[in-house]
Amino acid sequence: MRNLQKVMIGIFCGGVFLTGLGTGVAAYEASTFAYMGEKEAGPVEMKTESFEYAFEPKEEEKFRIGYYYGESQSEKELVQDPDVPENTVRFQLTYNSKAIRPYLECGEGDTAWVDYYYISDDFVTFMDCKDQIMKELKERKISSYHTPTVKEFKVLVNPATVDRVEFIR
Repeated sequence: MRNLQKVMIGIFCGGVFLTGLGTGVAAYEASTFAYMGEKEAGPVEMKTESFEYAFEPKEEEKFRIGYYYGESQSEKELVQDPDVPENTVRFQLTYNSKAIRPYLECGEGDTAWVDYYYISDDFVTFMDCKDQIMKELKERKISSYHTPTVKEFKVLVNPATVDRVEFIR
């Protein structure tokens, strides 16, 4: 019985040692990889599309625009364009037509915004990029991959209408 206990303790200690050794080797290997930054993944086909929304001006309240694309435009400002008809908001969106499909959304009252839904498949994108990922791993490099969606978002209004429109969150 004593010999069996010694063997079991030896096997347990050997397992702990090998686990620690494997963890150390894995941590060392991971630390030798070079980070290569962000790269675009999947098919990219940038397209610019405009959406127009005409509204009835009211004296007591402004027409509100929902704003979701904080990374594409640092300042939330209206672009004054005399080509836009009065009392109309033109949303101009540059986006990846292979990843998303935008549409104009109108809320209750005087509110409008452009939203989108995804049409890309993450697994298909991964399979498109797998050769690049494997090549980088062999070269001891690693990157972050992302699928571009919205590149630029502008809201254009007529200069005569600019005082009747505001951004909301």
